[in-house]
Amino acid sequence: MSEKSNSRVLTASVAALLTASVFSLGSAFAADSLQNAEILERIKPVGQVNVAKPAAAAKPAASAPAAKPAAAAPAASNPVKAAAEMAGSAMGQVAKKVEQTVAKVTQAVAPAASGGDDAKALAQAKGCLGCHAVDHKIVGPAYKDVAAKYKGDAGALDRLVAKVKSGGAGNWGQVPMPPNNVTDEEAKKLVSWVLSH
Repeated sequence: MSEKSNSRVLTASVAALLTASVFSLGSAFAADSLQNAEILERIKPVGQVNVAKPAAAAKPAASAPAAKPAAAAPAASNPVKAAAEMAGSAMGQVAKKVEQTVAKVTQAVAPAASGGDDAKALAQAKGCLGCHAVDHKIVGPAYKDVAAKYKGDAGALDRLVAKVKSGGAGNWGQVPMPPNNVTDEEAKKLVSWVLSH
């Protein structure tokens, strides 16, 4: 698989994960909004209560100050404002959850995405790209051809790591590949990268 194909698959996977996360969060927000709407309906009468003076009562006693109406809860005095505040709060929570999800996905994807760049830089530093290219033959086979030949071969990684370290000839023509001065870890990283094409 080419780097562009890997990138497209990775991008599609991230997009699908984010879409699922946003849908899930949106469903939670819709449930919260429904509950908030029910609460608003319950408290709506509180803001509309009219206190009628009793027929028998004349004036309040002179010694007692006139009673001020009890301060209604802010939500009851302006249901529209309360609904907007609740919706804003819920949207803020959704935005925060989406941001956290994006951060988690980025952390999970970043090492995989940079791994190919690290391996390509290692291939350049070790001289591999003097004889090989990703998409066409130079002296040795193209990496995409190597990946295609060994696709589905469970033992390919170990065999090719040994071949990179010790050299070889005959599998891709008569031009030999000289032994390469790489550690086991470097050889495994290079071969894994080659097989990913």
